[in-house]
This record gives sequence, structure tokens and C-alpha cells, in this order.
Amino acid sequence: MYTVISPNEMIADPTFHINPDLEDVDNVRVAGNYNLCDGNSVVTLPDGREIFVPDGGPWPDFIGEMWWAEEISQVALKGKPMHLVNNTAAINTKIEEWNKSHGWPRSDAATGTAGSNGGDDDAGCGCTSDQPQNGAALLGVAGLGLLALRRRRR
Repeated sequence: MYTVISPNEMIADPTFHINPDLEDVDNVRVAGNYNLCDGNSVVTLPDGREIFVPDGGPWPDFIGEMWWAEEISQVALKGKPMHLVNNTAAINTKIEEWNKSHGWPRSDAATGTAGSNGGDDDAGCGCTSDQPQNGAALLGVAGLGLLALRRRRR
């Protein structure tokens, strides 16, 4: 949150109160980052919205106006909050425009959506990594180390 206040408005200390009519709000919100096989990534926000991030880079700079607050409400001592501003629809539009301009979401028919490979349930989107071939060598080195420790104790 960012707030600007002028010195002439700082004549009173802020007061805080508990409104018993409000619901509890979770203080932990986690977004997921899904790395795609082509080096791009998709961030899934806690509410399910997805934002395409090209080349796994920094958070995108949205072109044009982007709002810093999704909702602004005024809360009284009792009762429900009075909603003053709700930018959810405008923010959703900006996110959709951004995603579409970068080809997200992908169509199932063309290249498959994230994690989809055209119906094969046992495979991912085609990313693979080499299996380490040195497992036997590592086991041999560990065995020699244990043998050396055993000889020292005698």
C-alpha cells in the first residue's frame, strides 16, 4: 500500500478499531509460478487469475493505465464496508489483453495448454531432463568410504 499525505493533514493520529461484522481475512496469500517448457512462465494468483511472464523475466509492465488498488472500501465501526472503488473488471481486462498479446492461454489443438500433451495422461508438456547415469559410481564411492572408516577403527 502506498499513501501520500500532506503535513496539514497530519493534525490527528489515526485510530484503529475492530468491526465485529467483518469476516476474517487470511494473512497468507500464495501465488504459483508454473515454468513452461519454452522458458516462459505463468503466474497463478490466489484468486485463480493467470498472468503470462515472457522468458521467465520480471513482472510485466502493463501498457497504459494500471490501477494500484483493486478495491477501496471505507469501514465504519459496525456494519459492512462501503465500497468506494472497484477496479476488478478493468484489471481483468488489462490482464486478458496482456495474456492474449503473448499467446496465452494456448489452445489445446495447437500446442497444448500448460501440462497438456494432447490426451496422454502420463506425460507433461514435453520437457525432459537427463537421468543421472552415475548412480552406481556414487554407490561405489560411498562403499569405499565406509570401508576406509571401518579399517581405521580396527
